[in-house]
Amino acid sequence: MLAKYRVFLKAGWASMLEYRVSVLVGMAFSWLPLLPLAVWLSIMDGSGPINGYSRDELVSYFLAAVAMRQIIVVWIGWTLPAQINQGELSPKLLRPIHPIHQEIAGHLAQKLVTIPVLLVFIVPVALLFGGVSYAGGVASIPALIASVAGAWGITFFANYSLALLAFWMTKVNALIDMWYATGMLLSGVLVPIAFLPKGLATVITYSPFPSMIAFPIDILMGRVHGAGLAQGFAIMALWLAFFIALSNLLWQHGLRRYSAVGA
Repeated sequence: MLAKYRVFLKAGWASMLEYRVSVLVGMAFSWLPLLPLAVWLSIMDGSGPINGYSRDELVSYFLAAVAMRQIIVVWIGWTLPAQINQGELSPKLLRPIHPIHQEIAGHLAQKLVTIPVLLVFIVPVALLFGGVSYAGGVASIPALIASVAGAWGITFFANYSLALLAFWMTKVNALIDMWYATGMLLSGVLVPIAFLPKGLATVITYSPFPSMIAFPIDILMGRVHGAGLAQGFAIMALWLAFFIALSNLLWQHGLRRYSAVGA
């Protein structure tokens, strides 16, 4: 299996380099959180902390959101439906390995290309704003790594599950776009969860969206500890398990339908 992943990673790496302009354009959208940051800084304008966030903490939060958006970005929700509807999935089914492994390797290869580039840009921006710091410290690194991996897993398998609906629907782009827009609003990209009304924030906490952005950032910033940390990982694990199980179910039933129509 590791040998197959090496092959897929090399192919994914070559593809990323071939389409590097498109990759860079896609990376530009990761900087979207800087727009709400500018709004919040203008609102703050020397008036003191907002909802427990100082000026430097807001800058640190939204720069972390930029990084998280790039880390968790996936495209399977748009590419897999096209493969299913156009019959391009059929050759992959002849291989002695589940097609999802090639998809995962391709996404990992994209990270190897984009994350170093992101760091080249994000460090100067952090220096320009000044005051950027993360209180999580070295002790939080294991939890941070686990949360980032979980965030990517939820994002990938949620999009994969939606994409598999293409076995029954000719157009699933609207559902993918709706998921994406909801995630932008509820994951903490545009506004920290703590800025939302308390009742709404409590409800959102139990949805999958904060696990994708806000929870890893809170770990990085040292804002979640003890019981809160355990709860966050429990919610993350439950949603990850749910989307993995859902995608497996959809794949099994969808593949039978795909084969039945002679694709």
